[in-house]
Amino acid sequence: MKLTELLPVAGDGDTQAANVLLRRRATAILAHLPEPTPGSQITLAFGGNPAEFAASLLAALAKGHGVAVVENDLRERIMPVLDRPEVAMLLHDTGSGRKLQVVRMLEDRELPHPSLPETELTASPLLTVHVQTEDGIQHWCHWTAEELRDAIRSLAATLNEQPWPAATDNQTPGLISSLFANTLAPLHQGDDLGGHIQIDARGLEIQGAPQTASTHRQQLDALLAQPGVTDAAITCTPDGRSLTALAGADAERLAQQRDDALAFATIPRDPNGQALTPEVFLAFGLGRNGHTVTRDLDWQLLPKGPSEDAMRCRIPANYVFYEGHFTDYPVLAGGAQLHELVLPCLRKLCPDLPDLTRLDNVKFLSRILPGDVIDVAVQFAEDRRSVKFEVRKAAEDQRCTSGRLHLSTPAPDLAQEVEQR
Repeated sequence: MKLTELLPVAGDGDTQAANVLLRRRATAILAHLPEPTPGSQITLAFGGNPAEFAASLLAALAKGHGVAVVENDLRERIMPVLDRPEVAMLLHDTGSGRKLQVVRMLEDRELPHPSLPETELTASPLLTVHVQTEDGIQHWCHWTAEELRDAIRSLAATLNEQPWPAATDNQTPGLISSLFANTLAPLHQGDDLGGHIQIDARGLEIQGAPQTASTHRQQLDALLAQPGVTDAAITCTPDGRSLTALAGADAERLAQQRDDALAFATIPRDPNGQALTPEVFLAFGLGRNGHTVTRDLDWQLLPKGPSEDAMRCRIPANYVFYEGHFTDYPVLAGGAQLHELVLPCLRKLCPDLPDLTRLDNVKFLSRILPGDVIDVAVQFAEDRRSVKFEVRKAAEDQRCTSGRLHLSTPAPDLAQEVEQR
């Protein structure tokens, strides 16, 4: 199947002004794309800008790549798609500064004469969409060229049977229902995309897309029917537990009656109105991925050194302070090191530690990773008005962090049990 059979607007014969502009944009984007390889994909992540999204889609297919679409422009939705080994490039409209920011690129250059190759659509899958259903679970959906054509035709037949309401709120171009109804179906029918009125496509059945979890839909409908509940969402943890978020005047009372529910002032939602599952998980005391986390550390007093005192612990693999810093590159923030490692050790060694006045000479020399065994060593100045500290990896005796804390008054002697060890 050729590109123009799936999306006729890609052909030079379409002279509608809006579609000529679409092809000019696509031609400009195509010049920045790498050569395709077997299975290669271009990721599209857009929070708006439907015209630039459509041009990016057209360019990627014309170049010979498959396309991997993210439903919105949130980092936590983009990264699982972008981390796939087959992804060759990201086209986006986010503010991250990552190449290739399509809107900015198109604004900064004169658009070329429209010229798209008559590409044979051999990429398989041709389209991949990362979809979140109403239970908060994310799914991978795939279509070959033929499957995509059939899904678009099926949807177009549904849309032609009855008028569909216009969109009244934001629907990102990558939202699967909007992707098919407001981009793929018009392009497939050769419509003037610039004159297309966006429809509220949510609820449309897309052939090959996951169906919403009816059990959760029934539960949500029942919750929303209760007086004093204005919003509700259900998310599922990796081990299959359902967690319910409630909002409204009566949400607190209802949440107290259930072990799986929590009241929110406002349920956090993404640009498509879907519950932000990582934020819901955090509110329930879980990690952003729904797994159990901890902030507890098991400290062990070490033998006294010539000029320092030290304590040791192992950083748990599920340590809560790694949440959000970062999925594939864990970083223990400096503030967490000070408040969760250094100060607790100082207070165990010196229970009557005076107030801190300032911190200086801080150096972060090496990352502290989940599972590391670390030593926190402290050394008081002779006047006991300041104390130097080091955080070291025990196995390698590698210094990770060091600095000096200044105290409001001289520190008392160390705890008796420390002096007598």
